[in-house]
Amino acid sequence: MVLNIRQNTFLGAVLRAVVIIAASGAPIGSVHAQDNPGNNEGAYLAPMGVVVVPGTKALDVGYGGSLGIGYRLGRYAFELSFNDTRLGTDGGSKVKEAGGNINLLVFPLPSLPNLYGLLGAGGRDVRNYPSDTGDAKFSLPTLSAGLGYLWGLQFGQYEFGIRTEALYRFGHRDKSIKPEGDPDAPRNFDDALIGVGLQLPLGLKHEATPAPSEPVAVVPVGAPTDSNGDSDGD
Repeated sequence: MVLNIRQNTFLGAVLRAVVIIAASGAPIGSVHAQDNPGNNEGAYLAPMGVVVVPGTKALDVGYGGSLGIGYRLGRYAFELSFNDTRLGTDGGSKVKEAGGNINLLVFPLPSLPNLYGLLGAGGRDVRNYPSDTGDAKFSLPTLSAGLGYLWGLQFGQYEFGIRTEALYRFGHRDKSIKPEGDPDAPRNFDDALIGVGLQLPLGLKHEATPAPSEPVAVVPVGAPTDSNGDSDGD
């Protein structure tokens, strides 16, 4: 499935800016696959399109986007992720969800260096949830876990990756003590999230400069000597 991001959205602006920065720093050339791309250490951006498959019967499949800001160090990466999604309902209205996560990415297998596991914790705000008391709004903490893979590409000196991941997300809603009462909404939410996007390191790959070779000493060749130890030939 393809997520259409409008040109006036925040994620769309970020995508355009990152592409311009990356293209301006990389020589013109073809994009080709890399075995181990996104394993570049350092800071990166990860804009992604997301499909949400809710476990709640009152909600239909939803779509949205996320933006991760992270730092890769060896086999680990730490990132902040912000997301915004819209889910359908039986009545045709749209439930709005927005939130953020702190994620830990672990790349455990040297034989599959682009495979990673993800653990995340955060929260999200829910708006326009259909309820017997009208459209409800509430917040809930969430936990996420899943697997992902980076498909490496390179454009000139710029290495980046196509990022794909599948996550399970669990959220728990406390009972509301507001005057309008507790909304007719589940206490527990479990969703499946499928994401496809980019992992964009904030920098170019610099080729290692070869160490200067040591000068070769030239040993002068002496005149041939005869059996007497001199060179007169007698």
